[in-house]
Amino acid sequence: MGAYKRIAYYLNLRYPVRIKKIPENEGGGYCAWIPTFGENCLVADGQTWNQAIDNLNKLKEAYIIELFEKGEKIPEP
Repeated sequence: MGAYKRIAYYLNLRYPVRIKKIPENEGGGYCAWIPTFGENCLVADGQTWNQAIDNLNKLKEAYIIELFEKGEKIPEP
């Protein structure tokens, strides 16, 4: 149970998210990322703003769990 609480702590933190529109000539849609993890670490895209954020959240969850299981430091916002 203790490990779950620690993972849940990180998963529930409110990390700042950046989002930008992808130009139509580059495929269109939106690109979202979390700068706290590094410029190119957690980046996701989607055809809509919400889809990009949803994809980013799924990626963030998997990445935080992976870091935790490896015993690596997880940055906080």
